This record gives sequence, structure tokens and C-alpha cells, in this order.
Amino acid sequence: MSATAARPPLVTAVIAGLLLIVSAAIRLLPEAGMAPGGLSPAAAPAATLVVMTLGLWATGLLPESVTALGFFTIAMLTGLAPPEVIFSGLTSSAFWLIFSGLVIGVAVRHNGLGAWIAGHLARRVGTSYRGALLGALAFGLVMAFLMPSAMGRIVLILPILAALGEHLGHQPGDRRHAGMMLAGVIGTFLPSFTILPANVPNNIMVGILEAAGAPVPSFSTYLVTNFPVLGLLKTLVL
Repeated sequence: MSATAARPPLVTAVIAGLLLIVSAAIRLLPEAGMAPGGLSPAAAPAATLVVMTLGLWATGLLPESVTALGFFTIAMLTGLAPPEVIFSGLTSSAFWLIFSGLVIGVAVRHNGLGAWIAGHLARRVGTSYRGALLGALAFGLVMAFLMPSAMGRIVLILPILAALGEHLGHQPGDRRHAGMMLAGVIGTFLPSFTILPANVPNNIMVGILEAAGAPVPSFSTYLVTNFPVLGLLKTLVL
């Protein structure tokens, strides 16, 4: 059930009304010489659209996909910015890393590959919960060397860990099942900062260093310098 369907109609109407009032104020006040925060009349339409979009996402008055589609459509039809600016986020390599991870994660969950991998993991970690936690941590850490996006890795390994938990008798919603999922996420996220191409911030750092003409550390140098303590030891402590 969606958040909107769970609300009383009166509450939904009040939220929608407040959102419209705030958006209208942002749009009209600059033209009346009462610009909030020094907002110029030229920037008011874009600010109104952004506030309306964020408000719809935060309140769930509309499905997120409809809100996003409406944002792009209105921005294009009103000419708030050139198309290359409006759709610039879709040209980011980070976006496509995350998107590809989402697609792979859905495929793993629906084609049985997740259950197959979970079965092999279960045979190696045994039936104890401690072994399952260590296996989830190790699996997440190994994936950090194979996939360069932390978010993509997370959406990929979660279906596998969910299948592993069910294979070991831990049903979704119980604490042990959640603990296994959390162990895998921590294992693939925190140590990845010590592996140069393993997450987006590291790639951004390399890009900044290259643009500034500064020396860029090699994969092996960065790994040897950071991974033993900040990567491996941190994972073992967890």
C-alpha cells in the first residue's frame, strides 16, 4: 500500500495545498519584490519546479516515477534550461554504474542465479549464524574488487544474501536475516574506499587529480597503502 493510500483524504488534501502554496510563493514573491533568500525573478520558475518535485517525492503524493517524468517534461516544455543541461545527469558514468547494478540485481533475483550463488555460499559457510555473517562480509568484500560502484554492488548482493538467509532458515523480517544483509552491505561499502576503482568518490578523486595535473596513485600503491588497515582490518573488526 502506498503512503498516499494509507493517509486520510483530508491529510492528503492539506499536504497538497501546503505544497501548492509554498510553490506559488516561490514563483510569485520575487516578482513582487519580496524575494526569499535573494531569489531573482529569472530563477524563480526553476526554483518552483525543484521545490514542487522535492515536495512530491518527500510526501509521496504521486508515484516517484510520475514525479520524475513530470520534472523532465515541464523543464523541457518551459525551456528552463537547454536539453543538455536538463539531462546532464543521465550522461554521468556514476548514474550508469548504479543503473547497471540495479538491472543486474533484478536479473539475479528473477532468473535464479541469486539462489544458485546462495546455495554455493551456504555450503561453504555452514549452518551457523556466525559463519553466515562472516561469509556475507567476505562476499561483500570480494565484490568490491569486481564491481566499481558501491550502490551497484549493494543492489546486486542484497538479493543473493536474501536468498542465502532463506536457505539457512532465516525469514525476511527477523533480526538474523537483517543482520546478514547488513553484514554484506558493510563488507562491500566501508572497505571499498581503500580500493581505488571500487566506488564513485574514488573515481571522482582520480579525475580531480588528473585535471589538476597532480600525481595519480596506481591501483597497487593505493591498495597497499590503505587496504591492510582501513580495509581488511576494519572488516575483521566489524
